[in-house]
Amino acid sequence: MSSSGGTDSPHRRRKVFWDGVDASIAGMLQTDNAEVLSIVDTAEIMNYLPDFKGLNVLDLGAGIGRFTTELAKVAHHVTAVDISQSFIEQNQKNNKHFTNITYICKDVVQLDFPPGSFNLVFSSWILKYLTDEEVSQFLSRILSWLTPGGHFFFRESCFREVGTVNVPGNPTIFRPLSHYCELLRCASISFKLLRAKNVQSYLQFQNAPNQVCFLVQRKDNEKVNEVHEMLEDRYSMHNITMMEKIFGSPWIYTGREDTAKELFGNLQLRPGHRVLDIGCGTGNSAFFITRQYRAQVHGVDLSVAAIDLAIERQMALDNDLRRRVNFEIGDILDMNYEEGFFDIIYSRECFVYITNKPLLFSKIYKWLRPGGTVFFTDFLKGTSPPSSPFLDYLENIKPCFPMTFDSYKQALESEGFQNVVTLDSGEEWMGILLSDMKIFESTREKFGSDVAFHDQMCDITAKKIEWIREKQLTMGIFRATK
Repeated sequence: MSSSGGTDSPHRRRKVFWDGVDASIAGMLQTDNAEVLSIVDTAEIMNYLPDFKGLNVLDLGAGIGRFTTELAKVAHHVTAVDISQSFIEQNQKNNKHFTNITYICKDVVQLDFPPGSFNLVFSSWILKYLTDEEVSQFLSRILSWLTPGGHFFFRESCFREVGTVNVPGNPTIFRPLSHYCELLRCASISFKLLRAKNVQSYLQFQNAPNQVCFLVQRKDNEKVNEVHEMLEDRYSMHNITMMEKIFGSPWIYTGREDTAKELFGNLQLRPGHRVLDIGCGTGNSAFFITRQYRAQVHGVDLSVAAIDLAIERQMALDNDLRRRVNFEIGDILDMNYEEGFFDIIYSRECFVYITNKPLLFSKIYKWLRPGGTVFFTDFLKGTSPPSSPFLDYLENIKPCFPMTFDSYKQALESEGFQNVVTLDSGEEWMGILLSDMKIFESTREKFGSDVAFHDQMCDITAKKIEWIREKQLTMGIFRATK
């Protein structure tokens, strides 16, 4: 590849830098408390990987072998690659008791393997050393090296530096989380992003929410998920920016902080409570809960742009609050959290887009501790027959699956939830929308060439007010305990 040659090529800069780094844990992590951090970080990352027992693994950026060791314990065979000969030699010394490891000293852009060679490609701090062009070409190669259904795991420092030790000449490129996701999309539609999250150990030890890990799967000819596509489009970075102009930054939905105070006021949240925020968006509710109640919040959302923005804003919090919240991209139906881990599971106007409510509530029930609370709001069908304009609206925002109070109550009770409380807050919601309309009118001049977005939001808000008055649409508040 063209990047391999030249005295000032990206390859040369990488090679010179890593040949000058000490082959040790401190040299690899370039941070204080590297030994302790490494132990916690390794355990967390290994728990995030899919099952690879008895399979073939490619370990990129293997270094002195802190992950090579753990991978070799489970895999059929591990191919460990690093650009530094001294790191590879130390890796061999550390893992000389294993017979299922092959070592290669090469820049990753120079690698070549037969198609379908690996079930798992594991990459630790590699892409941030490559140019965008190199990343695109490298991702295409990884796709070919993976077996169908195989996984690609990578972790990167997003937005800015994470390490605390300044090493001169470090040729890193700090990209937003969303940039990596875009590079994946451009490389191939066969790459499906399953999950991506803050690395918790770096929050704990470094106050660094911008250390992010990604889990991707090769899925050939998979049918497009309409919900995912719709939400990605609706909550693009451009649309989020437009919604914040309308509702008042940093909020992207009606009611803003006043509604948040009212919703959470009766939940008896306490410091140390563990909260799961499903459909967390840009993190406003999560930040409010951590700031107001000192609870721990894990936010999940399908929107890459929303989580990208949430993590960027998390970096601006003070150290105490920053540690209390973390974010993850993914479909809640694909998630698996520890049983009985959360005290409260919360969602706002999100479940309407989830068709498999029984699976949703079974997972929520499993993740809640005994006595824990599920609390959510959602759009609901009203008591009046739907009009043609209302049905047209539902058709335009599909896939959308609005339910009734009775069907939600039945779904919760069928799963075993007790003390199910339902509240029709349609009138209160209409009052908020009427107040919003007054605010919207004063924001129109901010939109310039995007004024059509503003007018569309005003139009749909006016229609929602009309449909609520006519009892075609309402808002429900639900609370139940395990």
